[in-house]
Amino acid sequence: MVDVDAHGELLLAHLYQLLMANEGVEVPLCTAEKDTRKCIKEGVGVFVFGGGIPGKGTRSCYVFSDISLGEHELVFTKDNRKTRFIGTPMFVKGNQAHVSVKDGGLEVRMENYYANWAGVGNMTMAEGWAIDFMDFDRGIVGMQLELDIKGVMVAGGGSNYVLLKFPTIPETIRQPGTPIQY
Repeated sequence: MVDVDAHGELLLAHLYQLLMANEGVEVPLCTAEKDTRKCIKEGVGVFVFGGGIPGKGTRSCYVFSDISLGEHELVFTKDNRKTRFIGTPMFVKGNQAHVSVKDGGLEVRMENYYANWAGVGNMTMAEGWAIDFMDFDRGIVGMQLELDIKGVMVAGGGSNYVLLKFPTIPETIRQPGTPIQY
């Protein structure tokens, strides 16, 4: 296991390379068991009560763009593609994220973003990531994902452990047999 405090800037640089190698590409996610880091279902879902209609909001992938690495921070835009409520596609605005090393881990701060379902369900989504696992050999990032959804007659959200499964892995970040867990 790698000491995150001592290697935080390197982790940011590797995450930057992973995001850059997958810029503009759909990066699938799955709901997983935190202990085993095995997917139990594709995508992620949370309960939402939307205008008198209870149902499940789901998302199956992200698309990353506008990726930049500063001195102590990684910044990117996240497009929330393939988001649905009770199976119906939603309009969901992209949002900017800032990743930095803090307290032995990677802190991810995100802007809230607008979403709409069927033209009538206006809402704001707040999303938080707590990254605790990176396997650069397999292109996997594990994290606790939290969603909070609010709007006029709209409320919901939840927390799930998810894995991002990056399809392209740059050779420069491969570290055989060294997944990073903290």
